[in-house]
Amino acid sequence: MVNQELLSYIRQQLSQKVAKDVIKTNLMSQGWLDHDIAEGFVAIEGSTAVPISPWTKSIAKTNKVFMIISLILVFGVDLLILISSPSLASFWYMMLGVLAVFAVFFYLENFVFSKKFAGTTARVDKGIGIVVVLRNLLFILNFIPFIQLLGLAAIVYGGWLLGIIYIVLIIFRFKQTNKIGLYNPHS
Repeated sequence: MVNQELLSYIRQQLSQKVAKDVIKTNLMSQGWLDHDIAEGFVAIEGSTAVPISPWTKSIAKTNKVFMIISLILVFGVDLLILISSPSLASFWYMMLGVLAVFAVFFYLENFVFSKKFAGTTARVDKGIGIVVVLRNLLFILNFIPFIQLLGLAAIVYGGWLLGIIYIVLIIFRFKQTNKIGLYNPHS
């Protein structure tokens, strides 16, 4: 939410000819949200369009929900099953491996891509969002006891295709961001 403190800071920095990306970086390092910063610039510059990036809204929230569910399953339900049946340790270790892969995607999408694509939208964002949900569902299947084998089979037989689609969409996303001049490799 835009407040007077934010607006005053942006006005003061712009009057000193500080670049917008520097102002944004400084504000984000102080804990301001990307959307609030964008609204602040809009309020000062009189623009009417504030692009709300799905990377800072829906994709990040989707990943957080799926990560919480995954952690509850792996370190709650599945760990209790492992304690009661130690012979299932190999399945639990596989779950930890899948959780580690999910953690890499979580980090990339919630901290790297969301920063790179903040304040921008692209046509491929909806497709990426769909692939993210499908991929996260595959991860969840690997954490549900007795359904894990189905999840493993889905990853082996269909996960590679989902992965290729994801990579292609991410590449298009970077290219679209570059075309409109909003990608800054130094930020």
